[in-house]
Amino acid sequence: YGLSWSTSNLGGNQYLVFNLAGLVEFPAYTFLLLTLNKWGRKINISGFLILAGLALLATLAVPKTSTWLVIFCAMMAKLAITASYGAVYVYTAEQFPTVVRNMGLGVGSFFARIGGIVAPYINNTVWRCIKVYLKHDIYESNNII
Repeated sequence: YGLSWSTSNLGGNQYLVFNLAGLVEFPAYTFLLLTLNKWGRKINISGFLILAGLALLATLAVPKTSTWLVIFCAMMAKLAITASYGAVYVYTAEQFPTVVRNMGLGVGSFFARIGGIVAPYINNTVWRCIKVYLKHDIYESNNII
């Protein structure tokens, strides 16, 4: 959620960047559909999270003056995070026994939605004093861990 909520801090036209962040989900899910059964769940999740971490590291290496290159790296990270989220959703459902799968997935989705509700408030209060490049550093370190 952090990368989605901080798109206006990336620079450039904030409306265009926000729309790009939404549009990048289409190729992410398409690529995931093509690779999920071929490569397996764990490899997809690990690979996409590593790719997201590397893309966010690249945003730190890019000079601040090349705004569109920073946006490109951030969108590549968003693509990878979106694909890993889709793989995690499928993988999580498969971890529950059949008799409790619906309940387990429902409880997990409930807490995920609570996190989605709380995320903007955390973004506005906690991250307000932190620069955008430090945010990406924190996000990418979480992906690598």
